[in-house]
Amino acid sequence: MTVNGFARNTLGPAELRLASEAFEKALAEVGESELHPYAIRKSLAQHVMRNIFAGERDPARLSEGALANLRSLEAKEVVQEVRIPPRSSNENIRALFLAKA
Repeated sequence: MTVNGFARNTLGPAELRLASEAFEKALAEVGESELHPYAIRKSLAQHVMRNIFAGERDPARLSEGALANLRSLEAKEVVQEVRIPPRSSNENIRALFLAKA
């Protein structure tokens, strides 16, 4: 989305609430999955944010699109290749990643 010819890279309060609503709805729909929990959250969040910045404002389309994107990644097993940086200060997250590796 552009404002006065410049790319917009921030969201207002209403847009953040919309993104949060769409993300939470999609996350609630996921249920059990073979994918890593962090990778699921990352995939859903990236899809929602990418589409919010592209101008989508329908929370149902945002969450449905995020779920469809996740299903395609799950089918390709691409998300399982995600790795956490070795210098992570959060050992709990790091342990979750290493458990799936």
